Amino acid sequence: YPLVGSLLAPLAIGSTIIILRTPMVRTIHDAIVRYRPNVITGVPSLYSMLLREAKLLKTTLSCIEEAFCGGSLMSISLYERMRAQWHISLRQGYGLTECLPVTCNPSDENRPETLGKAGVGVQIKIVGEAGLESAVDQVGEIAIAGPSVMAGYHSMPYETSEVLRDGWFYTGDYGWLDSSGYLHFSGVKKRITKVAGSIVDLAEVERAILHYPGVVKAKAYPIPDERWGEILSADVFYQGSEADGRIMRQYL
Repeated sequence: YPLVGSLLAPLAIGSTIIILRTPMVRTIHDAIVRYRPNVITGVPSLYSMLLREAKLLKTTLSCIEEAFCGGSLMSISLYERMRAQWHISLRQGYGLTECLPVTCNPSDENRPETLGKAGVGVQIKIVGEAGLESAVDQVGEIAIAGPSVMAGYHSMPYETSEVLRDGWFYTGDYGWLDSSGYLHFSGVKKRITKVAGSIVDLAEVERAILHYPGVVKAKAYPIPDERWGEILSADVFYQGSEADGRIMRQYL
């Protein structure tokens, strides 16, 4: 997302890019005042941070005409708050490292509850449990084809064969396509989530918790969070009966 959406795509159309080394509100404020950009790209947690400092940024963002949101799922609440505060309509998209940007909401018909429409040359299909393509409005695994899909994982033939089949990349994400071609997100097939745009392996978190003395079982899962998109919560079981030994903890 930062490489393609924030660097290569703007360069391809001759845009000037302002790259901030530290994404602090004061740094962002000063850069916008100095350069007056008309487009901003960020993850949901960045926009949440800007909203928390709305007083400082009261008039600063008046130059922004387009704002793109990616990296993790954007909440409708975040979209509505950005609209109410600065009249900025966040355009959500979807992509993966293995196939770059896949979808984006068009500026003339932005539907924030969706991930947008397929980009130029990108094909999307929804695959059901039987391996057959699902009908409109039916949930299944999102599969991608097109010139931007990777050739494979370097020196990892087995892992490549697990996700690339007949020219289609199987994302491990669940979703559905509506009759207008907008992609909707439903969840993940793999036990992973994203916290502030960073991928977190839930099984890896559980293995780490199991290293603590006395812990016999752990179950990690994501819960929605306005600031980070999602945070992790874990059920932790100590030695003894599960009914007496269960505690709840949150991990960022």
